Amino acid sequence: MKHQKFTKLELISLMVQINNSKNFNNQFVENMAKAASYYYEILLDENSHPVVFNSNLLPIPKSELKIWCHKYAELIVKRNGELKKYEETAGLFYAMFQEMTENEWQRIKNNTGGNLTNYNREKRDLGKSEIYINEDLKIIIDKYRDDWKNQQTELHSNLRNLRQSSSGCLGVIILIITITSISSIIIFKGPG
Repeated sequence: MKHQKFTKLELISLMVQINNSKNFNNQFVENMAKAASYYYEILLDENSHPVVFNSNLLPIPKSELKIWCHKYAELIVKRNGELKKYEETAGLFYAMFQEMTENEWQRIKNNTGGNLTNYNREKRDLGKSEIYINEDLKIIIDKYRDDWKNQQTELHSNLRNLRQSSSGCLGVIILIITITSISSIIIFKGPG
């Protein structure tokens, strides 16, 4: 299923419908992940691959999209036991959407106001950048980078808790099987 089969409006409608359902079963989570991914690809193509997006472009609130993205990451970890880097990005892409004015968005979209791409890359890789960009855009990109790191920490904490609770259940099952086996042997052997 390629995003060319869907218009931007169809994807927006689908994301809103899925979100309104509040049904977090695996199929709904996968459908939301696909719709959000296709929508994101369209936004990238329409806007010349900006480093950050205006949050006004989101069809559902960022906080709601975060829930769906984290559910998707949990689903991947339950299935595969791990989260690959590109899957982590899918689980965190909502952090790329930041509050900004329409003027700031136009400047980011058109890459005016300094070398935004290299500033963002250095900020991501080194934690700082010496590249000059306009101060108002610097604030937005810095907020995005901080938001990404915080959300990444939260996501991995949630996934660790998910793994621990899963392995905790496995430990209880093994304990029950062990007790049952020992009880069977004691009952089978009988006293003395």
